[in-house]
Amino acid sequence: MACDESGRTIQPDESHTFVEWREMEELLEDVRQGRVCNFSIKTLTELLPRASVVPAVNQVKLHPCLLQHELFELCSAVGHRLLACQEV
Repeated sequence: MACDESGRTIQPDESHTFVEWREMEELLEDVRQGRVCNFSIKTLTELLPRASVVPAVNQVKLHPCLLQHELFELCSAVGHRLLACQEV
């Protein structure tokens, strides 16, 4: 199992997301902003305390039957936007 900087054990799915985001943070020197896709409230709350860069956009499925109010509130609170996508 992987550990974070404080020695806390990272669960496999959490480790995968965090490691990928760390690599994305390194790329942010060359790009303007980082974006994520389909990050849930759980994933964001695990990532945000340890991320040095907050994702600017979270693209999620969002439509009148799936409003995701709680996710919208979290994204607003941390200063990033939801980008709605819908299956065609």
